[in-house]
Amino acid sequence: MFTRYLTYYKTSVQILSFCMLFLVCLLISGGIDYAIVPWLTDGLSFTEFSNPSNYNIEDYIQAHRIVQLISQIFIFIIPALLFAYLAFPRPLQYLKTNTKLQPKYILWGIFIMICSLPLINLLEYFNKMIPITDGMRELEETAALVTTAFLKTSNPIDIILNVVIFVLAAAIGEELFFRGVLQNILISNPLKKYPFTAIAIIAVLFSLFHGEMSGFIPRFYAGFLLGAAYYFSNTIWVPIIMHAVNNGMALLMFYVSKTEFEDPIGVLDYKDLLEIIPLTILSLFLIYHFYKKRTTYTIDQMAIDDDETHFLANKNYNEQ
Repeated sequence: MFTRYLTYYKTSVQILSFCMLFLVCLLISGGIDYAIVPWLTDGLSFTEFSNPSNYNIEDYIQAHRIVQLISQIFIFIIPALLFAYLAFPRPLQYLKTNTKLQPKYILWGIFIMICSLPLINLLEYFNKMIPITDGMRELEETAALVTTAFLKTSNPIDIILNVVIFVLAAAIGEELFFRGVLQNILISNPLKKYPFTAIAIIAVLFSLFHGEMSGFIPRFYAGFLLGAAYYFSNTIWVPIIMHAVNNGMALLMFYVSKTEFEDPIGVLDYKDLLEIIPLTILSLFLIYHFYKKRTTYTIDQMAIDDDETHFLANKNYNEQ
């Protein structure tokens, strides 16, 4: 059935194929975790290892870091790379890792993210006023417990590993997954004329995927900024850098302030209107300027033969 590159086929087929790749990689990641946890913890089973009571045991924290890094690679990075390989003859071009990177876009992206942090933090404050179920609250508390356990260290090697996990791997993996593949799929066909609708849809998925409803709204806004930066710059490196800056600042503030780590979104005090108002205005100005100076977003897709009758082919390609 799949005799050509995936971008030749309908959007639904591309999304289904990507979901299949994701599920296979998820299963492989789980299998690796089950296999290596007993080895890393001197015989502790994966079920026991996942018990929240073990998160603060120093001997197990390093194992948690290794498992987390493996999960990020297999859940986000590998599916995106595999899909790009199956989707287009030049995978790196499809993901836009080798498109022209203009320094001004990097600077705009960094400043937009930094200036947006106060508003993101304010959105988080209001979001936490929305009631959530006890089960969801318990999951979020467990996630915060795990993250705090990871970060509570003064060992330089552990700090470097935290940077790799929470800054580099998270930024690269999530941007390749959500912007490099999913946003590309939507903008390539069904929403080509409505790119901001595609960006918003992926921002919703990006926020939901993190599984923390108390941070859904600010994470959606951050995801929308990242998606827009990808669309404006036509390169995946701009949103990756912006994502890394956001997570890196949160990590830095944790080590500087020595406070409990709650969420990697926003590091400025939402109460300080003297910061929120001017920086938000500046961020909106930079976003508008970025939009006005945007480059052309390229769509990498396989053409359809004029005589092609395959029922899974994207018939609308030649009409665009």
